[in-house]
Amino acid sequence: MVISNRVLYFRIMLKKWGIIFFLLTIISEGYSSGDSLETQPFSIIERTHYGFIVPHRDGLSNLVTNHTKIIEICLDKKTFGARQWEKDYANPSYGISVLFLDMGNPQHLGYGYGILPYINYPIFTKEKTQFNIRVGFGAIYATTPFRQGENKNIIYGSNINALISFTGEAKFQVNDKLNIHPGIAFTHFSNGAYNLPNLGLNNASINLGLSYRINHFCTEFIPDTFSTFKPYLEINASGGVGSRKIEPGGSRFYLGAGNIELAGRISTMSQFSIGIDEFYNTSVKPRMENQLGTTLSNSAIFQTGVVVAYCLKMNRLQIGVAWGTYVHTETIVDKRFYHKLTNRYYITDKVFAKLVLKTHFARADYFEFGLGFKLWKSR
Repeated sequence: MVISNRVLYFRIMLKKWGIIFFLLTIISEGYSSGDSLETQPFSIIERTHYGFIVPHRDGLSNLVTNHTKIIEICLDKKTFGARQWEKDYANPSYGISVLFLDMGNPQHLGYGYGILPYINYPIFTKEKTQFNIRVGFGAIYATTPFRQGENKNIIYGSNINALISFTGEAKFQVNDKLNIHPGIAFTHFSNGAYNLPNLGLNNASINLGLSYRINHFCTEFIPDTFSTFKPYLEINASGGVGSRKIEPGGSRFYLGAGNIELAGRISTMSQFSIGIDEFYNTSVKPRMENQLGTTLSNSAIFQTGVVVAYCLKMNRLQIGVAWGTYVHTETIVDKRFYHKLTNRYYITDKVFAKLVLKTHFARADYFEFGLGFKLWKSR
């Protein structure tokens, strides 16, 4: 059944204002439980994106038939330096966003519904003007993943995908409650080869937002504040597991990974590290056998890499990027170099949970979930 643009637009608007009502209801319930408006510096932000899918692989251009549209509703909380990490990052805001995505090709790509926790970093502040960088990592439900014989969607092969978003915005204060947010954004989602095909979707967009602050907690803009810090070294060890497929509808292959690192904390925000990765990847052997047309030994599933990384720390959360190279591998099934996007959450001072996306340049290898431990600290 074909849905007219007018009916579809009505449904989108109905969902958008329903979400606003839902968020306002939650906030009202929170205040009625004893927290006053003076202790809850929240804003509601509505943001609309207009953009296009970037065809980064062969065969994607045929799927790009129209512009993409994204509607976002955000519940945003401003920080004012109550904790050390807030001072380190010049009092950012953070929150959660609910998104509706129109991929511009309903037949083959469908629509998406996402949830995106984010943090918004101030880069420049002057009087009633502010420039921010927003980073978000969440999940998206895609309505039309690849189905053999049903559609031509070679971008994503599963309903559930990881969602990554980067937004640069200007923020102009209209009055004590209203702000306007023009910006540009880059959005990516994929499933990390959990299901194939998985070329991943990259979307570039311009956007315009309007925020409404629902309290009078503090002045809108706070000067940057920084603290003194004494550098130190630490040794961390971690391990994780994951899985992936190597062909659409094919068997699932399981993997494990271990890492030990020497890390140097150079400030309350920044950490550099060098380490060793050990990979147990059962998908490497069949992929290379298919390419070479020969049988490999079982030891082909083991790979060793040397990796350097940079991380940003925000309270118990640590976000990082890593660059590695294989120093021991029987086969080069992907590339000699690999990369990792890492998220760590410290459950205690010495124990952390981690989520890692391993890639070879722009091609996802797998998602890894695991635990780690701080083995030693110099002070």
